Amino acid sequence: MIFNKDFPATIFAFLFILILYLMWQMFHDLVGAFFMGMIIAGSCYRIFTWTYATTGLKKEWASALICLLVIIVLFLPLIYIGIQLSGEAVGAYNLINQSLNHESINDFLHNHASFSFLSKKISAFLGVELGPEVIKEKLGSLVSLISQKIVSFINAWIGNFVGFIIHSLITIFTVHVLFTYGDELKKFIFKLSPLPDDQEQLLLDRFNQMNYVTLVCNGVGGLIQGILAGIMFWILGIPSVLLWSTIMVILGFIPLLGISVIYIPVCIYLFIQGAVIKSIVLFIWCTLVALIVENWFKPQFIGKRIKLNSFFVMICIIGGMSAFDMAGIFYGPVIGILFLTLVELYHQFYLDKGK
Repeated sequence: MIFNKDFPATIFAFLFILILYLMWQMFHDLVGAFFMGMIIAGSCYRIFTWTYATTGLKKEWASALICLLVIIVLFLPLIYIGIQLSGEAVGAYNLINQSLNHESINDFLHNHASFSFLSKKISAFLGVELGPEVIKEKLGSLVSLISQKIVSFINAWIGNFVGFIIHSLITIFTVHVLFTYGDELKKFIFKLSPLPDDQEQLLLDRFNQMNYVTLVCNGVGGLIQGILAGIMFWILGIPSVLLWSTIMVILGFIPLLGISVIYIPVCIYLFIQGAVIKSIVLFIWCTLVALIVENWFKPQFIGKRIKLNSFFVMICIIGGMSAFDMAGIFYGPVIGILFLTLVELYHQFYLDKGK
C-alpha cells in the first residue's frame, strides 16, 4: 500500500489532537487546582530552596514540609473561616435590613441640615423624590443583593465541601510535584516549546514574580488592612467583625479600591444611625491604614521585583474575578503580566521579522 509522504505526519497530527482533546476532557475540571498549585509553588519557591539548602533534607521531605506549612497557614484557616462566615453573613443582613427603617432614614434626611439640603438639591436636579421610602427601598435592595451573593457563595462553598477538599489535595499535590520534580518538568516543557529557551525563561520568571507579588505581597497587605480595620470595627462595637474583616482581607488584594468598598458604606451607615463620632473615627483610621499599606508597605515589600500600573492590576483582578470567580484574584494579574511579557517579546523579536 502506497501513501503520500505527508500521510504519516497527518496521522500523527490527528492522533496528537485527539489525545489532547481526551486529556482536556479528563482534566479540564481540575485546571483551576493545577493552576493554583503553580501559583503557590511559584510564591513559595524561595522558602522551599532555603529549606532544602539549610536543613539538608531530601527534596521530597523539604517539599512535604512546605506543603504541610501551606495546609496549616492557608487551607485550615479557610475552612474554619468559611464555616463561621455562613452564619455571620445572614446575621449581618438581618441587622442592616432592620436598621434601615423609615424612622432612621427620615431622621437622617430632615435632622441633618447639610444632608437635608443636599438631598433636596439632588431631588430637584434629578426630578426624583428622595424620601425615606425610596432610600430604604434602594439601600435595602443593595444590601439584599450583596448579602445574597455572599451567602450563596459561602453556602455553595460549604455545600461542595467534598469538591473543595479534592481540589485542595490536588493543589497541594501539584505544589509537591513542582518542588520535587520542577527541574525535570522545566526541561521537558522547554524542550517541547518552540520558543527559544531565553524567552521561555523570561515568561517563567515573570510568572513567578507576579505570583509572589499577588499571593505574598498583596496577601500580607490584605491581611494587615483587614485585621487593623477589623480591630477598629470591634472597638467601635460594629457587629459581624469576622465577616467584614474577611471581606476586607480579600478586597485588600485589589489596588485603588481595596477596603474602601466596605468601610465607606459602613461609615455612611453609622452616620445615618447618628453615630457621627464613630463614623469619623472609622473613616480616618481605615483611610490611614489603606494609604500606608498601598503607598508605603507594598512598594517596600515588592521592591524592584516587578513594576505594574495599579489601574492595570485592578482591571486584571476584576476581569479575572468575572471570569474565574474568587480565584480570579490570583489568575487575573498572572494572565495580565504574561500578556505584557508576550507583547514585549513580540516587539523585541518578532515585529520586524513579519515585514
